[in-house]
Amino acid sequence: MTKRILFIINNLGYGGAQKIQVFLANMASNDFENVDIVVLFGTQCVFNIDDKVNVKYLSNKQKKRNIILKIFLYFKIVFQLRKVIKRRKPKVIISFSSEEVLLAHLASLFRKVKILGSERYNPLGLTKKGKKKNRFYFSFADHMVLQVPTLIDFYNRKDITVIPNPYFSEVEIEPCKEERNNKIVAVSARFEYRKGIDVLLNAFSLFQKKYPNYELEIYGDGELKSSYLDMIETKKIKNVTIYPSKRNIIQFLKCSKMFILPSREEGMPNILIEALGAGIPSISADCPPGGPRFLSKTETRLLLYDVEDYNKLSEKMIELAINQELSKTLSSNALSIREELNPQKIYNKWRKVIIQLVGDLGE
Repeated sequence: MTKRILFIINNLGYGGAQKIQVFLANMASNDFENVDIVVLFGTQCVFNIDDKVNVKYLSNKQKKRNIILKIFLYFKIVFQLRKVIKRRKPKVIISFSSEEVLLAHLASLFRKVKILGSERYNPLGLTKKGKKKNRFYFSFADHMVLQVPTLIDFYNRKDITVIPNPYFSEVEIEPCKEERNNKIVAVSARFEYRKGIDVLLNAFSLFQKKYPNYELEIYGDGELKSSYLDMIETKKIKNVTIYPSKRNIIQFLKCSKMFILPSREEGMPNILIEALGAGIPSISADCPPGGPRFLSKTETRLLLYDVEDYNKLSEKMIELAINQELSKTLSSNALSIREELNPQKIYNKWRKVIIQLVGDLGE
């Protein structure tokens, strides 16, 4: 059986989808004859990629706003991808977005190749037109992998496998063995509206009226950073520091009092999985399409609150600050995520789907 697979990825900068694709490529490099990653935009890479994985940068500039230029760019990418596919001869192409699935389909026309598509975000939040386009693009995938079962009805197709993200860290993180500090932490690779950092700031503003000695540390960067700094100044919120994010950040935060994920929407949040795996007592928005709820295991591993409800988030923070027994229980229960989402277990599920697709080609 010829086992060659190719990943199409937007970029190799910080991001959950990128992290999982690199994880899969690294694991697959021990199983498959050839493993390729084709990067559509940019040449930056923040991940450790196995030497057995071939990385090809197409070095395109980011997507154009002008519709004519955007169409021209997509034609260029299809042409570039087709050349790579012809040369590398993959049997399965793996794409983590609807647009990349469409590009893979166009670039592999009339070639004997299967496409495995995976939705990593929240299609339920799209407009009616956006939802229709998302489903149409993914219809070109021969099989789909979803992170949460709540999206099965949205796609309404039989060839779906649900595979959550794995727990893994580039460095071994031992749970905190000392008394927890008075720090509340949040990590966001990109400061975007959907990440909900403004909700956390509002909640902390209420929280610190009762607990003025607590500190809030936010890790990340992006276009909304200046507005968050303005919000901190305008509302006179004290003890808040914003730091740039960095690799393996959780190992430095493992003794924090609590970890907060205030997102308005998430797929299967890797950073929350890492926080749970380190045993940090955690609170998350119960955001669509349901990743945090899946991870919470009926709130035995972490606390949930309704999206946008900063009053309720503040109450949950106060509850964790007061109730030491609850904090210890959540911390202990959270560690079960390590075995449940063991990386080898998760990879084996992906491998089974890939092998099945190769087998469908009759090889």
